[in-house]
Amino acid sequence: MIKKSIGAIILLSLCACVMGPQSNVVDPSINPADRHVWLPADEEELENPSIRHAELDRIALDIENIFLRFETVIPSESNLCEATRGFILEISSLYSGIFRSDF
Repeated sequence: MIKKSIGAIILLSLCACVMGPQSNVVDPSINPADRHVWLPADEEELENPSIRHAELDRIALDIENIFLRFETVIPSESNLCEATRGFILEISSLYSGIFRSDF
């Protein structure tokens, strides 16, 4: 049984190797003379990634600053919620007194 399964795997592997991948077909629109020509990037093409990288660094710094400011806002927000908790109870008791009065 094991020999049969190993044989089947080997047979399938050989069939796959013989058939080969279909993606190695050369595009007929490419000129065969230009197929192996390499043109190095000019100065402008080399400069563009560095400009983009500098812009992304500025964006990352802005995001970091926003998060740092957000971390300082959270304690202030917590303190504000604690300070207003008593006022909210007083306001709700005032509303309940207004709506309970008979006219």
